[in-house]
Amino acid sequence: MVQERVFWPDLVRCFAIFLVVVVHTSSPVVLSFSEVEPRDWLLANAFDSFARVSVPFFFMISGYLVLNKDYNFISNIFRVTKRVLIPLIFWSFFYISYAATEYGLSYFIEYDYMSLLKSPAQYHLWFLYDIFFLYLLIPFMKAFIEKKLVIYFMVFWFSKEFLGFMSVDVYWRFDPISKFAGYMLIGYYIGNIKEISFRIKASCFILFFVCFLITFLKTYQLSLEAGEFVKKYYSYRSPNVMIMSICLFILLKDADMRSCVMKTFITTISKYALGIYGIHVLLIHLLSIGSFGFSISAMGYGGSGLALIVSILSVFILSFLVVMLLGKIKIVKNILG
Repeated sequence: MVQERVFWPDLVRCFAIFLVVVVHTSSPVVLSFSEVEPRDWLLANAFDSFARVSVPFFFMISGYLVLNKDYNFISNIFRVTKRVLIPLIFWSFFYISYAATEYGLSYFIEYDYMSLLKSPAQYHLWFLYDIFFLYLLIPFMKAFIEKKLVIYFMVFWFSKEFLGFMSVDVYWRFDPISKFAGYMLIGYYIGNIKEISFRIKASCFILFFVCFLITFLKTYQLSLEAGEFVKKYYSYRSPNVMIMSICLFILLKDADMRSCVMKTFITTISKYALGIYGIHVLLIHLLSIGSFGFSISAMGYGGSGLALIVSILSVFILSFLVVMLLGKIKIVKNILG
């Protein structure tokens, strides 16, 4: 008997990849604090503040999915290589090759490939570096689970990040290979809760909204005082973003949808999320410079709200369609999703 696919992890991943596109598409407006109209900047800030849950969602859903499976050392290495390392190598060479089309073949030949061991070829690929090391840590995280130390680790991790955010100068040597390991364990823990009461979900909704307002308002306040964008409350490890991510994850857990068409659509987006993640930055660039015969940019019309919304939707839809088409090619199918 074939087990029915659980829908809510696909919904979370679909949310995550769409919000990643929101983050990267709106960033030119957010970074141009003193150059755009206040109302347009505030809209971009609202979008970006909400979208801070995107990357934590990816870590949390990965934690739920991989930490519920049994892997021996060999199978874990194989999974890491197939799911993360090969896509990382592919996208790194993809962006180096694209840069060579702009700067000449010498750029590709003379590129310092050893530098890829320290930094990504394109800024958004940092995520694949972190998730690669987190996958290698799976046996250690499973040891925490088996010893029932998940809550202990989460409290320890949150406390360390909170003190760092508050700039409290204490001697605290707690820094696992990735600073995002806590998100994976939280995703595992929440994902395995059998039933979450309405009272808890209502509390999470209120708490999410409060932390969203804190992110939005404090970013505006600090940027206004500095005369330029200040990203402190945007950090994926800031307490406000951590609480937002946990609360929305709880609200989306066990979510279902009656429409079979919407379910299929969301599941398909989820399937190609890695490919969309890889290619969307290129499409943001190509659309902004008019490579398709027209220009679409969040900074269009002075960074207007309409330009931002059109840009987000265009980048996401085009990324999805391109990855769907590329997915028909066998050699790259497993890299894209």
